[in-house]
Amino acid sequence: MTPAWSIGKATHGHDLWAVHVHGAGSTRAGTLRGVLAAEETAVPSLVVTYRNSMEGPRFGRGRSHLGYAEARDVEAALLHLEDAGVRRFLLFGWSMGAQTVLPLAASQRWRERVVGVVLDSPALSWESTLRANLHAAHLPAALATSALPWIESARRARMVGLDEPVPISRMDWVARAPEIVAPLLVHHGTADTSTPFSDAEKLVDAVPAGSLVATSAGHTVNWNVDPDRWNSATVQFLTSVL
Repeated sequence: MTPAWSIGKATHGHDLWAVHVHGAGSTRAGTLRGVLAAEETAVPSLVVTYRNSMEGPRFGRGRSHLGYAEARDVEAALLHLEDAGVRRFLLFGWSMGAQTVLPLAASQRWRERVVGVVLDSPALSWESTLRANLHAAHLPAALATSALPWIESARRARMVGLDEPVPISRMDWVARAPEIVAPLLVHHGTADTSTPFSDAEKLVDAVPAGSLVATSAGHTVNWNVDPDRWNSATVQFLTSVL
């Protein structure tokens, strides 16, 4: 298992833990506001890293795989907790962290064990995320169409330094929203130019137990804009799923 922080003491029959996953270019410290919310509901937390992140181990060529390969490291954390007797999980994902927790929440292996998912500024569709970033950089959004095939093809992926192809089309959680059966809370800002706010709206609309806390914030700074609202909404959500 990759390095992780264990925070808090198990209470709910020792069978429920929260697992927190940071985004690309970030560290475990960026998830601590979620840890505080979990602590308020007496849920212990495991704050994980993943391969080729700032705090994680180098793997292969050292490149990010946009959450596809990194999700295996998060699953290893769930398996570690399972071996210790944990049976239920709350999953927190920040930015790219969403691409590591949503596959687990939707998987046959874990879907009945995940009691809730909390996302902040989630990257839900790499195509729309790339288009948003190209637009912010005043570049043609059409470049996304030519760029993405390079990482989906095994041969081309190796040419750009990846260890394996990344199935971008399977990582569109706006399209795969019906696969999310756990209650879902999303924090997202309308000023986010990295991950489209509209994707969060579509996801929440398609998930039966989905809710959205909208702010005027930019990327991953929803808590900074209104910490009391972020915390109270998260604590209320966690309380409702326990």
